[in-house]
Amino acid sequence: MKRISMILLLIGMSVTHAHADHIEYTYHDTIRPHGHKRPDAVGEANIRLCDERTGIHEGATPAYKKCMRELGYRYVSRRLVRTPEPLQEAPDEESYPPPVEIENSPSPSPPQIDMTPPPQVEPGPSPDIHPFNPNL
Repeated sequence: MKRISMILLLIGMSVTHAHADHIEYTYHDTIRPHGHKRPDAVGEANIRLCDERTGIHEGATPAYKKCMRELGYRYVSRRLVRTPEPLQEAPDEESYPPPVEIENSPSPSPPQIDMTPPPQVEPGPSPDIHPFNPNL
């Protein structure tokens, strides 16, 4: 009975400290057309290709490194990326300000549009202007 309770205690402690940590592998692109890095889509496609070829989804095995080398990538490093722990305590509801109630007042009606046509103005006599010399 003591063993079972100890095992359950250890499992319970390990679950509370579980993180979604992952290892990030870094490869250097050795093929650079015209001195520029290849697009990220090409890198993602090459990673998927090596995942399919090796059957391994981690980039540090010799077979995976060889596959990436054949596609023009050199293994540089790996590092552990830690995920931050969630907050342990939720904030108290009393610390939030009370909700503000907004009265629903009716919106003002839009102004009326006058649809009467504008008054017509008779055109006056045309000015006597010479087309090539306006001073005449």
